[in-house]
Order: sequence, then structure tokens, then C-alpha cells
Amino acid sequence: MKRKPLPDKQAAKAAGWRWWQGMLFGILLMVSPGGMLLLMALGAPVLLCLVCETAPGRPLTRTVTIFTLAGAIEPVRSFLFSSHTLADSVDVLARIGSLPLTWTGAAAGWLVNETSCVAAVWMTDLRLAGRRREIEARLAALRTEWSLPATDP
Repeated sequence: MKRKPLPDKQAAKAAGWRWWQGMLFGILLMVSPGGMLLLMALGAPVLLCLVCETAPGRPLTRTVTIFTLAGAIEPVRSFLFSSHTLADSVDVLARIGSLPLTWTGAAAGWLVNETSCVAAVWMTDLRLAGRRREIEARLAALRTEWSLPATDP
């Protein structure tokens, strides 16, 4: 799906933000290549969602980001308490549970986002079905009270 072109002012603001974002990532890469490697490896599902999602407000990206950050706490903590070298980040990523746990968190975020809509519709349908039964019972009681014929509209 192709996005609509931005007005000139918004396009200039977006280009300016991209420039600053590139500068920040360049500085992070220069100062701590191990941190950049860890960030890119753990944040790959978030980047994938960011690129693929076109919905306004990016709800899927926000949910996946929160769940990914929850799974990335231990690897980032162990990297921060090390000497911040490239070898340390590779050691953190080579541990059995760090990368799969983080990516499983991202998958859980995606699953929560997709199933919450279905669950909301299901709960609304259940509530409306209960309300309909209440109204039909009340209507039947009024028909018997007023001696009206039991006809369905």
C-alpha cells in the first residue's frame, strides 16, 4: 500500500527528524559498536513492524516495542554491567535465552495486538446477546400481562 505524500512542511520536518536520527545512530555506532549490535539484534522485530505497518498511530509497533523491551531487560542489563565492547555484546547475544526471549516477547506483543480486537468483538457480541435475551423475556412478560398475541416482529 502506497502512502500519501506529505505536505511540504511535514516532509521537511520528517526529513529533519531522519537526519537527527541518523546522527544519533552514527554517534552510538562510533561510541559503542557493541551497543549498536545489541540494539539492532534485539530490536529487529520492532524495526520490521516499523517498516511494514502503515496504520495511523502504529498500534502494532507500539505493542511489539513494549513487549520487546520487556524481554530485552536482562540482556541489556548484563551488557550495561560489562565493559561495553563488541565481544561482550556477542557474548550476551550468544547466550541461549537472550535473543529467543526477546523475539518471543515481540511475537507475544503481535499476538496480543491481533487477538485483542477479536476478543473485544466477542465480548461485545456476548453482552449484546445477553441484553437481547433480557429484552425478549421482558417483552414476553408484557405480552402475557396485557393479553397480547405472541407474535414475533
